[in-house]
Amino acid sequence: MLRTFTTAGLLALGLLLSPLYAADGPHRVLLVAPPPLAEPTILGEVFDEQSVERSRQLADVYQSIAQTTGAAFFDAGSVIDTDGVDAVHFTAESQRALGEALAGKISEVLGEAN
Repeated sequence: MLRTFTTAGLLALGLLLSPLYAADGPHRVLLVAPPPLAEPTILGEVFDEQSVERSRQLADVYQSIAQTTGAAFFDAGSVIDTDGVDAVHFTAESQRALGEALAGKISEVLGEAN
């Protein structure tokens, strides 16, 4: 999990500390945690049981990063599942639900920035 925290955390911090970010603020970073992998995935050579278990921890890790960096946070797993044919990707219905949920969250975040 440290690698995930480091990668996502560095990305959020990099954006927040960037001179471009500060130049014409206020701006906000929205960190979106992906939904956990479904079990079993047909991509077992790539996503094994350990991958599935780690994916269940991502929302907590991303939320911690958001709190640490001051970024906004959204858990995609709160509105969709990895319900595509491979148990990794999303169906069209889930894509739509995620888009609608993110639109609401983005409006909320932009409202906070103004």
